[in-house]
Amino acid sequence: MSLVSELGKSSSWVNRYFKQRFNRVIEFTGIEGPAIKALETKVPTETQGIVTARIGTAFEHRIMMTLGMRPVESAIVVSGIEALATNNPGIFRNDRGRIRWVISVMRLFSTRDDPYDDEMAARMAVLVAHLDAGLRSGGLWSEELAAASRGPLRGDLEVRLLGVASAEEVAEVVGLMQIARGALPLGGNAPASLEPIFEGSRYVGGAEADLIIDGCLLDIRTTSAPREKLPASVRQLIGYALLDWNNDYGIREAGFYFSRQGTVVSWPLDDLISRTATDSKILLSELRGEFKELATGSRMERRTTE
Repeated sequence: MSLVSELGKSSSWVNRYFKQRFNRVIEFTGIEGPAIKALETKVPTETQGIVTARIGTAFEHRIMMTLGMRPVESAIVVSGIEALATNNPGIFRNDRGRIRWVISVMRLFSTRDDPYDDEMAARMAVLVAHLDAGLRSGGLWSEELAAASRGPLRGDLEVRLLGVASAEEVAEVVGLMQIARGALPLGGNAPASLEPIFEGSRYVGGAEADLIIDGCLLDIRTTSAPREKLPASVRQLIGYALLDWNNDYGIREAGFYFSRQGTVVSWPLDDLISRTATDSKILLSELRGEFKELATGSRMERRTTE
């Protein structure tokens, strides 16, 4: 179970804890929601379902690339490559072919972002999103990715793989990136933590945030309906902050980057806690301590029987 799953599961101790300690989230989102709902969509989408979700994932990886993270440095990419090579013997003729394929793809994903070629970077990001989706689904690889992986390693393998991205997907990722440059501090001067994993993440089945930049924890949301699922998203954001038990990341603010709207909406972390917590005067450090005790099991049994 991941943090998101735990928050949505009624029998989970995480869900129960948030109901007890953060029963003003709905009130908070009721106040903040109208302004978020009114944000103008600058990069609309014509896609639906899985393709729309894939564009969101691709954009997140595109941001990482711009901040200096090569795709091969992402755990999800390496795991996806290994899983595709291991669990799909029909794609490869023999073990030698499989190994050569892995080496070729790893070499492709070692390429750094070229700021002068947005289209190529967008294609790379969409390819990463295909791997991401296949891994998270337990091996349901897209037909496009499976087809591109077949065939000779020499010659056009990289061309085939980068061709997995459709022209429409590339155009959307390029458009999202263009407005992000004016909305986010991507110039390299602001300290950034990419795909941060917190000290308490392993106790909730894994919790990997999108981005912490200049002390602001940001969840990247690529949607034409930014108000949708806002209470759940706020709980997830708070959950990340609570899992940073010793404040290793120095989070001062938390919020969202709405990529289709090109807008950051964030709040000072202490303000977010005081406005959503049942006890408005409780300290973040107290909540982190409680959450840690529950997560590590020292109080779990007692809470479960209450």
